[in-house]
Amino acid sequence: MAQYEIIGPDDFAERLQLALNACNLSRSQLSASLGVHKSLVSRWLSGEVKPTSYNLARISEMLAKLKAGFNMTLWTAPLTEFEAALGLQSIAPSTAAQISREKTPANRFSSGWTFRWEIGAIGFMAALVLIVAGFLLWRGAVERDVAKFTPGEKQRAAISEAIPAHGHAHRAEAVRLTQAARALIRERNRLSVADAEHLLRQAVAIDPSYAPAWARLGYATWFPWWWAEQHEAGAKPRLRAEALAYIERALAIEPNSAESQSIMGMVLTDTNEGRLWLEKAVRLDPDDPELWFWLAEAYQANNDLPGALKALEKARAADPAWQRSGDAYVNLLFRLRGPAEAYRALDGIAKTTNDQNWALQTRADLEYAEGRLADSAALAAAALRAHPQNPFWARNRLVFIAALLGNAALQNHLLAQDPMLRANFNPSHRPGWAYERAQSSLDTWWDATLVGEQAAQLVSEGRSSLLVSLYDRRFKTPEAFVSHCPAFCNALSVAPALVIALRKAGRRADADAVLAAANGQLRKLQWAGDRFFNTGVNAARLAALAGNAAVAKNHLRDAVQHGWKGQDTGFPDPAMDPVFETLRSDAEFQAILKLFRSAQQHEAEKLARIDVSGI
Repeated sequence: MAQYEIIGPDDFAERLQLALNACNLSRSQLSASLGVHKSLVSRWLSGEVKPTSYNLARISEMLAKLKAGFNMTLWTAPLTEFEAALGLQSIAPSTAAQISREKTPANRFSSGWTFRWEIGAIGFMAALVLIVAGFLLWRGAVERDVAKFTPGEKQRAAISEAIPAHGHAHRAEAVRLTQAARALIRERNRLSVADAEHLLRQAVAIDPSYAPAWARLGYATWFPWWWAEQHEAGAKPRLRAEALAYIERALAIEPNSAESQSIMGMVLTDTNEGRLWLEKAVRLDPDDPELWFWLAEAYQANNDLPGALKALEKARAADPAWQRSGDAYVNLLFRLRGPAEAYRALDGIAKTTNDQNWALQTRADLEYAEGRLADSAALAAAALRAHPQNPFWARNRLVFIAALLGNAALQNHLLAQDPMLRANFNPSHRPGWAYERAQSSLDTWWDATLVGEQAAQLVSEGRSSLLVSLYDRRFKTPEAFVSHCPAFCNALSVAPALVIALRKAGRRADADAVLAAANGQLRKLQWAGDRFFNTGVNAARLAALAGNAAVAKNHLRDAVQHGWKGQDTGFPDPAMDPVFETLRSDAEFQAILKLFRSAQQHEAEKLARIDVSGI
């Protein structure tokens, strides 16, 4: 007989205690091994809080060393599997039946208590084989004709008729898997989302009528597009089409699902088309912090910073402990209300979290945005020494600062330490880099990072016509370019080089329209009171194109004085930027460049003095 269960609020604490007993470990030994305070372990064991996926992975790794075969998925597996992995004798059938009767009253369902169903193992496996086969056939049809799938009433009816009736055991297992996947997705890192995708594919195979699993599978499919695109040109549109098909499947089953509506909006936010979906989702479920977080991203993608801040405040109110919304909230406070308020908010949030690595990273981000590059690098180095098992963000921050400030020794040391970082590191100033990428990725050129620098490089190297052809290939109008340029592209950073290219092509009207649309987006940021240096640099570049040299120089000087030292990779170095070509011989512009270089040199000298031992 097989057992299936929904993991309830107290189950992790119970399982952790079982694991400690099986391995003959004390609370003190666990805390010492993980490097966390004993009070945190006590809170885990009391059921007050659950560990982050990072700490859960470390607990699982420690247990795997003591109990061969133990892995992270066992925390949400049936209890019998969990006990077997630890070498414990399963609960006797009579005892299990009594526990099941105690924990399955209808009035406890909403609290997440454990349910168990017993079914014939042979019958279940036979059903599962049929379901998996049906799912694979369906997925093949979707991939062949994804563009034609638009769920209307007929499609919904057809889907409903095609879905076989599933017993409670199938639905319960799909719910369990989807719950576990949701927790992994909220960590928002590539490894946790990959684990979530694996669980969700199991869920939809077991119960194809469970809409939340399809919706979350859409998210998990779409999430890694950037990494996939680095190794496979054209991966992004393929993953987007597959993700949208899964989300549409969910909406066909359950049209008014806030979760499905929000994930559709999240995917479409990439091209600024997701706001309406997300606004509907938060009306349907105003208590879900993740929905408010995605709505904030949609507002920010459209340069509506006040709207984004209000949405983040809603997300924070719904779940004050969620670090991802806390990080976005602190960074928006920095832009709209200044560093002092951002640091105060960070200190407050840090007191509520047990993940001090997060606090270090967010503080390093703020110092980086302030232009305190060496201080940011020092924090990244400290985080790398304190948390060597989570090195990527710290090394990424360090290697970029080292490259920007000309510290080749530190840059090469870090790249030698991390093959993944080395594979993704590409100094954008290398001649011909933008041209090479355009030749290999014509259809996805606009979907990458550093597009602003690439566009400027194409113009500087005399390849303006290529930039124009890339623009024509993707966008029908100047307004479409500014409104629907992919999120990583940042239309404001690309627009200046595109304006120059269109002018050289004799398309003055299109150039003027792009410039006007970009200025409209810039004014939204200025009216909101955005203090980020990006807005100042954008204002300087657009003013230079409009022939307003004095305004351009004032904005550029302000950006340098507010911390810009070249650390935003959406802009080329001002001395190399084709936008400022007419100002190169201007004495005041040269003085601003001297101020820029002096600030960089000061940070380079500080960087050379920080302790980078042990990284």
